[in-house]
Amino acid sequence: MDKQYYATMALAGAAQACNLVRSLAHQGRYDDDAYKATVSSLLVIDCDNPEDIYGGLSGLRHGIEVLEPQLKGERGLEHQEITRYLISLVALQKRLAKNPQMMQMLSERLTQIQKQAQHFNPTHENVIAAEADLYADTISSLGPKIQVTGNPLYLQSAGHVNKVRALLLSGIRSIMLWRQMGGSSLNLIFKKKKMLQYVEQMKKDML
Repeated sequence: MDKQYYATMALAGAAQACNLVRSLAHQGRYDDDAYKATVSSLLVIDCDNPEDIYGGLSGLRHGIEVLEPQLKGERGLEHQEITRYLISLVALQKRLAKNPQMMQMLSERLTQIQKQAQHFNPTHENVIAAEADLYADTISSLGPKIQVTGNPLYLQSAGHVNKVRALLLSGIRSIMLWRQMGGSSLNLIFKKKKMLQYVEQMKKDML
């Protein structure tokens, strides 16, 4: 596969994280398989194939379905909200890349959390809380915070807030992979047709 295929795949990972945040904030629930694949991706530090970050292409099924209407420019409040989150993640990752000390902190603490997850599991509340704390200590200080909108009943729950932060950190991780695979804002403007072809290919590959 060429790098643009993997860049599209990584963008699907980010879109998946964003839609999980939206579902959690508005409905207090989410797709369990997509959630597990997304938060687990944070703890895959070294791998030979970018697909392995998500436990295989099937771990991105939800994100691929979300990315397709985004690339097609479909309107609607749901799509606009996901777009807003994606734009925020791209901006925050760009700032993060210019801060080597924070990158080092993220690497060191994710390694610690990875060891913690071995004693529990990637979706255990203690692991999610540690990832949420890491997000608060790092990404939240980079610039304007991502304004997550939804039902106050869910947004005021400590457990839900931790999940949202862990998902946003996972989204940052996907945007980092997207950049590493040659992804750029210009691609989102001029290469949408090619990216949609890759989305169709991924859907066939999952059959």
